[in-house]
Amino acid sequence: MIASRHRLQSRTLALGILLVLIASVGLGIVLPLLNSVQGDDEDLDRSLHLLAGYQRVATRRPALEQRLVVLQQEMTALPGLWPGATPALAAAGLQGEMKRLIESAGGQIRSAQEVPAAPEGGFERFGLRYELTLPMTALPGLLQALDAHTPYLFLDKVDLHAPEGPATAAPLLSIRWEVSGYRTGKTA
Repeated sequence: MIASRHRLQSRTLALGILLVLIASVGLGIVLPLLNSVQGDDEDLDRSLHLLAGYQRVATRRPALEQRLVVLQQEMTALPGLWPGATPALAAAGLQGEMKRLIESAGGQIRSAQEVPAAPEGGFERFGLRYELTLPMTALPGLLQALDAHTPYLFLDKVDLHAPEGPATAAPLLSIRWEVSGYRTGKTA
């Protein structure tokens, strides 16, 4: 009887140890798996929420693209902006127009140098730096032509020099200035 009791206790103890091992393994493996599944559920919920937001934005895309086209058309239709797919092309148009205006006023261009284009207020500013001579009497007419010009012209860094010495009938002014214009800011 003692031996059978001893065997029963040994079996009970072995069974208890086995249950403790199974519980430990269960808690060590099953519990993290359950937590992982719960975390996956939270990730899935978050992903579904983000997807719903993306779908809302995607449904608005055609309307936004149409609005963008309208805004771009309005921007290019502004009368003061210079045409040109690139700043260099716009500067070439500006240079041709300045040559025409200066020469029609009786002036002569000594040099013209392109000023690097720069973004400014949603537009792109480009320009040319000039050195020229002009009869003093022609200056008011040229300034008026520049002021009334469309597309708009902007003068900056103006430096005028009149010849020293006895006054002649129409003294030549030596002029340095920067002339700039704006185009739509289609920079890449």
